[in-house]
Amino acid sequence: MRILVAMDSFKGSASSLAVGQACAAGIRNADPTSDIWVKGLADGGEGTLDVLIDSLHGRKVEVAVHDAYGKKIQCSYGVIEQTNTAVIEIAQIVGLPMDQYHEPLRAGTYGVGEMILHCLKNGYRHLIVGLGGSSTNDGGMGMLQALGVAFYDINGHLLDGMAANLSKVERVSFAHLHPLLKKANVTLACDVKNPLCGKQGATYIFGPQKGVSADQLENVDQAMNHYGHKVNARMMEVAGAGAAGGLGFALMSVMSVEMKPGIDLIMEAGEFEKLISQVDLVISGEGRIDAQTAMGKGPGGLAKLAKQYHKPMILLGGSIADQADVCHDLGITAYFSIQSGPVSLSDAMDLSYTLTRIEKTVEQLMRFYLFHV
Repeated sequence: MRILVAMDSFKGSASSLAVGQACAAGIRNADPTSDIWVKGLADGGEGTLDVLIDSLHGRKVEVAVHDAYGKKIQCSYGVIEQTNTAVIEIAQIVGLPMDQYHEPLRAGTYGVGEMILHCLKNGYRHLIVGLGGSSTNDGGMGMLQALGVAFYDINGHLLDGMAANLSKVERVSFAHLHPLLKKANVTLACDVKNPLCGKQGATYIFGPQKGVSADQLENVDQAMNHYGHKVNARMMEVAGAGAAGGLGFALMSVMSVEMKPGIDLIMEAGEFEKLISQVDLVISGEGRIDAQTAMGKGPGGLAKLAKQYHKPMILLGGSIADQADVCHDLGITAYFSIQSGPVSLSDAMDLSYTLTRIEKTVEQLMRFYLFHV
């Protein structure tokens, strides 16, 4: 039996690759002779770095940068030497789970710029930047500051890159923009098509989940609009400019950029189509299976390929919503919860519990499946 295991992360509990290995253990318990390929899934947010360096045989480089509130932190980027590529996951630097303050007006992206410079100074000329899961809404002002852009207020005073200063920008100088930026190109792993401003822009659509209150939305969006016109008005309406609180816009303004859906990037790197054409069974899953699973990027995208090649696909979830039945229309053969009974939320989110329940559930599913093959 040849089996592809490609799990999304169980957010807040277990990473994509950890969940995949638990699945593989369950399969081996039922059938030690199975050939198993374990691949991670991600969409440009959490887990993108680990999944890409696993698929592309890269390694991690540790670096100290500043988080969204200016605190020095240690985090990693990935490098794939054979293609002179560096992989940056901004969620590691300014991610929502790291945000202890939930003060989006104070938050900035300076650390993202620091990491980009570290990559460039170490000779990497192609950057893959996963834009999902950010806690910031500064239009990339902090990142641009780290890259050498200077922002001045009406009195000629320098401004720090944060959302609170967007409306104060009167003059922007690119005179000291780092010269290495012109020698590099960037692939943005991003599913967001939103412009920088307006009702479908960064602030109105994503601001509330980052802590922008309803009565702040209009003022913050107007500030972003003011800032955008000062930096590069031509890029404000480009699809994806509103990604990661405007980081997409900022990167488009100073680098050669290609936008690519995160899941497409992951599937190409992992050669998913080739693998699915060769296996007998596909197993996938995520923390919650609902109507969004069918519309979504990870398991939903995988299911389309499984259907195309007429391969059975089993889906596992930490919880199952009533609307999950729509997954069958996409090509998912069956879906199952990993829970064996009532469980508290804290227990359900526990790493050891999650991995154990996945292993045991997959073992029993495989025993039944193999009996009927």
